[in-house]
Amino acid sequence: MPCVASYAENTTHMHMRSSFALALVTVSIAACGGSKPPTDTHPTSPPADTTAASTTGQVKLGHFSTADGRHGFVLDRTGAKAKLKVDGTNDVIELTEEEVRTRGGLDGYRLVDPSNKPRLFLSPGGLLTYFVGTDELRVTNDRDAAPLGAATIAGAPKKSEAPWKAQSDALAAQSVMKRFPEFKLEDASRLDKIAEAYAKADKAMFVHYVKNDKDGFPPKITFGPSNASSPAFGRQNWATDEKEEAKHKKLAVYGARTRGYSDAQSMGNHVIVDRTDTPPLASGTPGLIWEVDDNSVILVTFDGGRYDVNLNAFNSAGEKGSPIEAGTGPSSGWPKEVQDPFLDYTAVGMLGNFDPAAKTVRTELEKIDGAWNACAQRVWKPANAKIEIGRFTLQDAKGFAVKTQATCRGELDRFETTLVTFIDKRKAERTALLQKTKAHAGELGLGK
Repeated sequence: MPCVASYAENTTHMHMRSSFALALVTVSIAACGGSKPPTDTHPTSPPADTTAASTTGQVKLGHFSTADGRHGFVLDRTGAKAKLKVDGTNDVIELTEEEVRTRGGLDGYRLVDPSNKPRLFLSPGGLLTYFVGTDELRVTNDRDAAPLGAATIAGAPKKSEAPWKAQSDALAAQSVMKRFPEFKLEDASRLDKIAEAYAKADKAMFVHYVKNDKDGFPPKITFGPSNASSPAFGRQNWATDEKEEAKHKKLAVYGARTRGYSDAQSMGNHVIVDRTDTPPLASGTPGLIWEVDDNSVILVTFDGGRYDVNLNAFNSAGEKGSPIEAGTGPSSGWPKEVQDPFLDYTAVGMLGNFDPAAKTVRTELEKIDGAWNACAQRVWKPANAKIEIGRFTLQDAKGFAVKTQATCRGELDRFETTLVTFIDKRKAERTALLQKTKAHAGELGLGK
């Protein structure tokens, strides 16, 4: 009977389309042979035999099976190409080895058949995984096997192009950054630059969004490149209650609310503006493609909205159609008003990287938030004495929270008013842009 090495491997192994994480391996080599080990433990004793395979990956030829014994196969990696023969079948399948890397680091090796279907994955730690449908099953070497003969199914993997690739290339060729190199990626966040791009755009550059898949991943509104800084506030345990929220209704028209957060001995009490629902981008919305990155495109709508649209999300077969179609579609389907004008502190902060007006507002919001923090700390300071002697109760905390919202109410008002003023101003600018771009599209004969 062959010597079988035992080992335990702790690994995070995601689906074969994702990255495979490096494994942490703990190896325990089982004793081979029937003789008892020598009792002499003197340092001059000869070392034990270490030639036996200690991981599944080190077995170049053998039979392998899953832990439940339901799947087995012979794998022969002794030649230039690996070969696989699944139990109960007659075909010997040639496998091609492909490196899998993330950010330059080796994740392992994927072994695919001539149809480009992944059959096995070998981690750097020696873990061998067998693919059965969508399942990823660990296997171990359970016995020796004879070398496999010539492959009956052989050839290089057939690489099929992703359904979205051709459209991605076409959209990239008509994108703002390709047609007009003077524009930058961050210009898609500036209404003045967006207006310039629309004024220069020709008929072939216009597209519109179509919701073809009700369960698909919707376009996501963004306010700048992913590598741009975007400040955010954290939350403490105690928020202003509904009674206090009712006093701050300026953001209600945008479906948002203003709350102040505080807690005992906190150095970071903040004012938070948020909303529970984000309106989806309307199907039929026209715009320009600003930039294309593989299957992700930046769509800038007539009203200056910046959206990240995935050409392939939840629609890998392409059977439901692309979310981006050429032309503007009929003008009867164009949105009549600015879509999703709401901005929170993080959005304003992102825009502040590119828009001087937004930068000014971001600075003002930071100051107001700092004033709220200082005020809340003063209110909560008496709580420290009770905390130190272990007599601080839940009722005490509720009392301090209520006192904070009453004492520091002015900072909530200032924060909300400053933010709403900027949102209203930007919405007006976006409304003017919407009318201007509609007129330009009409001049080009679009929308019919």
